[in-house]
Amino acid sequence: MKFFASNQTTPVAARPERRRGFSVVEVVVVVGLMSFIVLGLVMMFSQTQRAYKLGTSQVDVLEGGRATIDMIGRELAVITPSRISGTENFYADLPFAGPITQILPGLPAVTRTNAIYDLYFLSKENQTWSGIGYHIGNRQAGVGTLYRYQMSARAPISPQLMFQNFFYYADNRITTNRNEPLDNQLDLNISRLIDGVVHFRVRAYDTTGSWITNTVGITPTNSIWLDYSTLIPGEMRYRAMYSNLVPATVELELGVLEDAVLAKARAIPDLTARTNYLAQQVSRVHLFRLRVPVRNVDPTAFQ
Repeated sequence: MKFFASNQTTPVAARPERRRGFSVVEVVVVVGLMSFIVLGLVMMFSQTQRAYKLGTSQVDVLEGGRATIDMIGRELAVITPSRISGTENFYADLPFAGPITQILPGLPAVTRTNAIYDLYFLSKENQTWSGIGYHIGNRQAGVGTLYRYQMSARAPISPQLMFQNFFYYADNRITTNRNEPLDNQLDLNISRLIDGVVHFRVRAYDTTGSWITNTVGITPTNSIWLDYSTLIPGEMRYRAMYSNLVPATVELELGVLEDAVLAKARAIPDLTARTNYLAQQVSRVHLFRLRVPVRNVDPTAFQ
């Protein structure tokens, strides 16, 4: 009889496999990696959202600026000379309120002084005269809202009356937000066009394409009243063009702030601090330029 020693141990292959858990170091590494990935995604989404909002704001400004300058250009194209002595056909003046000076990027530092003109011109359709004016209202720290106002009257009412109401009363009526007939003879319509305007420049050119800076080549010379601006050196003030004189070409420049910059500027209560802030925002101003040929120009006014 043979005896065999019994094996008290279980073969290795038959043992149940022990399951190991994650160590603390592994958990910390995984949590750190996940946190890093989530943080990166949050930053990416934040930047995408910011770029989307900025793009949307710029699109709104671009659309508003283009629509505004195109509308003014269409109206300027039909300026009509009154051929009445002492009646203003065209008027573009720089008010005495100070514009803002903005610092252009680069070295050495160069500044640009924004110009804000008042604009008025005369047109006629059949027997109806229309005096159309543009004015920057609600202006503070060099930024304001562009308003359009139109006065209409049928002959025999003199178109001179429309300019007088524009010059003396229309600005006040914009400020007080009134839209009503003037003197029971003229109809006044006021429209608010675009906010955040920091630059609205008007230049007049003769039939040769030269910028009108004096009375040379204008016949008669007393059909225009102009002088150099004391507010912005080098700019012209077209205080009036009378009789049969209107510009052959008008050049417009419109500068509009982005909405976010405008909102931040208006949140600054101190006007000096607001002006200093806006002076640093030249890259957030969108410029629109248009040169408009006038159809009803009288060539005999330029000899």
